[in-house]
Amino acid sequence: HYDLHYGDLLRPLAAAQAPVTMLEIGLQGFSSMRAWQKLFPTAARIVGVDIRDYPRNRELAKKGPFQLHIGDQASPAFLEKLLSAEGDHSFDLIIDDGGHTFEQQQVSYAILFPEGLKRGGLYVIEDIETS
Repeated sequence: HYDLHYGDLLRPLAAAQAPVTMLEIGLQGFSSMRAWQKLFPTAARIVGVDIRDYPRNRELAKKGPFQLHIGDQASPAFLEKLLSAEGDHSFDLIIDDGGHTFEQQQVSYAILFPEGLKRGGLYVIEDIETS
């Protein structure tokens, strides 16, 4: 249950009440995106990435500060295109809850940590026990 751990980890970021820009890899049902919107009501942008194009996610993305990108987190070309669209060093928070394989996590981290995360930002990789 990620919410048990995220409360303490993200409370300082949420308490600052500054506009937060975050990226989550791996959306599936979009429920986490809505949770982030509640945690960060002043969010400037909540960006989601998924390898599958779920029609429901597209509909839900229209109802908030959401941006949705469809692509493979293990593709350097896709990640570079994502950063080109969203801006380098633009994320206060990156959460990798994607494919859960070592290759996917490694490629995403190698590109997004140095190029996508703001100085002092937070990068979280979920479910590392499966990789």
